[in-house]
Amino acid sequence: MAVKEPTIDRDSPIFRVSIIITLAVLVLFSPLILLGLGWFLEAYEEVEGAAPVSHRVHEVSFGILFALALVGALTQRRAPTKNVAGMQQLVLVVVSFTLVMWLGLGVLEWVSLLYLVPVAAAGIFHPAGRRLVWPPLRPSLIGLALTAVAILPLVDAAGRELERAGAQAQNHSSHWGAMGAFFVIVLLLSLLAALRPPGHRVVAVSVGSGIVVYSLASLVFAFDASSHPSGWAAFAMLWGLAWAATGIWYPEARRRKERKTGVLRQMLVAVAAFGGTFVGLFVAAIWVGGDDPPNVPHSLEVPYEQANPQTCLACHGTGEEGAPDVPHEFPRDGISDCLACHQYDPDLIAPIAQANRNAWGLAPEPSLPLTADQLSGLRGTR
Repeated sequence: MAVKEPTIDRDSPIFRVSIIITLAVLVLFSPLILLGLGWFLEAYEEVEGAAPVSHRVHEVSFGILFALALVGALTQRRAPTKNVAGMQQLVLVVVSFTLVMWLGLGVLEWVSLLYLVPVAAAGIFHPAGRRLVWPPLRPSLIGLALTAVAILPLVDAAGRELERAGAQAQNHSSHWGAMGAFFVIVLLLSLLAALRPPGHRVVAVSVGSGIVVYSLASLVFAFDASSHPSGWAAFAMLWGLAWAATGIWYPEARRRKERKTGVLRQMLVAVAAFGGTFVGLFVAAIWVGGDDPPNVPHSLEVPYEQANPQTCLACHGTGEEGAPDVPHEFPRDGISDCLACHQYDPDLIAPIAQANRNAWGLAPEPSLPLTADQLSGLRGTR
């Protein structure tokens, strides 16, 4: 005797109330406002005694994360059974953010329950029932290719952020952990959009828009913590635009007459698959390998003339204050000056120059990286 699958009332008041609570929590108690406000924050802040670090890219990214959750929740206000992907997006963002922060920080903050409880209730009492977990899928080759290209860059970016969170770099942990969660969530949403459950277009546009906004913040605030260099950001922006275009214009699958596939056609498909895989890996390698030497995103607690490899390695060679390790030896390619490769935020040049009592008065507009004249001037040897 077949076991009848339990059903859930399609007009379940618990589901409706849970979505309303979720929307209220996201609007009132989440960092959603930082999606706009983050662009106008002061460049450098003193946060809980930590060394000044520019947080604008962090803050904008936090806003993006919770905007993704908000979009998913909004799709459930009407026809939730036709927008299963929207609910899956909401669950992926909230659950992944909580888990990554928990693993990155080692502490499960109680405020996470404020997001988890209503989302869990909405998922349990969702009108789609079991189809929420395993909906009908129509995988897109274009979407899968976009996801494959982004795996290495996004995993690499997430790994770097979580490493900093574990080391409490610059006496911070939550910001690095949240950025690691951001990259993980972008990758998971990309895969979800590629599998194309009902309502997948919203996910495709969401993930594309999210990475475009992050890339723009990286380009505008090039020296901020967790920003990526222009090459990486440019690739990411093109990738995001491709996802958004796919979500908007990709044609729905149409029924086609069955036809036999000849040997030549099978060979061409196989060659195309191998060629596409090779090109994808090549693009991903360029994307990951395009990272320039990271910027110096914080102020120095020593006179500028002491900013040499010995001083930098005192923290970056030992992990003191949570500083990330230096991945190379000194000198490197004949260069023994850190600031010859690592660009120093020009916003800090003027106050550092004044603190070191140099003879300039006002620091000139610097070129990037710093010229020999600017380096010598800041060190008082000009």
